[in-house]
Amino acid sequence: RDFIYVKDVVSAYETVLVEKNQYASLQQFNVSSGEKHTVEEFSRAMAYEVLQDKSKVEEVLNFGAKPTSPDEIMDVSNDNSALLRLGWHPRFSLVKGLQSMIANS
Repeated sequence: RDFIYVKDVVSAYETVLVEKNQYASLQQFNVSSGEKHTVEEFSRAMAYEVLQDKSKVEEVLNFGAKPTSPDEIMDVSNDNSALLRLGWHPRFSLVKGLQSMIANS
């Protein structure tokens, strides 16, 4: 999965609007951090940010208790090169985005 912080999404839209003379009309832009994370990685990162007792993370999450569904999509490609060529880059990593979200809630 490619988790992207909302402020990076907003800045991507702003870049596209500001740089509108740099691309053809009807150009498609994929907004992507370029970082792939599993749901497990996301869940662990979130747990480490919100749980007071870090030693409880494994106990609370219990990964592997249910087998993976054969129909579940495990990898998605999202080419953000057109957006990068306009000068946009994400500012928030997964952890930094989670920290910002928690701090501002």
